[in-house]
Amino acid sequence: MEHVHVESFKVIGVPVRTSDKFGKSIVDAGITWFNFEKNDLYQKIPNKTSDYIYIVDTDHEEGNLGEYTIVIGCAVSSFDSIPEGMVGKDVPSGYYTKYTVQGRATGEIVEKWKEIWKKDAENPRKYSTDFAIYKGKYPFDLGNIEGEIYIAESK
Repeated sequence: MEHVHVESFKVIGVPVRTSDKFGKSIVDAGITWFNFEKNDLYQKIPNKTSDYIYIVDTDHEEGNLGEYTIVIGCAVSSFDSIPEGMVGKDVPSGYYTKYTVQGRATGEIVEKWKEIWKKDAENPRKYSTDFAIYKGKYPFDLGNIEGEIYIAESK
């Protein structure tokens, strides 16, 4: 874990409204990721600035108890052409707590998120916009994903 400053950037991707109640966000993110790959939506995103997949958590209601939007997509240079069924989201500049993660999508990645959620009391979150970057060549080997998770700090 380290504290870093991140400059703002843009992401285009597929949204899903969810919450952390009863593990709903893990299921919703998994289904959305599956549909993202199955429908080859990666190829439909214009103006990509990297080959990485981004997952953005934004539009939070009521801190850790409310709903929020997950967007699975790619960093882009502009919102000039957003494909139907997708949205554009700005990730604001600011200070984030950065976690590195590697492993299975349904194993180590999920466990890292659970660890982060448990640390909310000691590392207060803004509940504004958090994001993860999953690196490697798309489509991923879901048995061995490498990435970084960034949690907006409440400083």
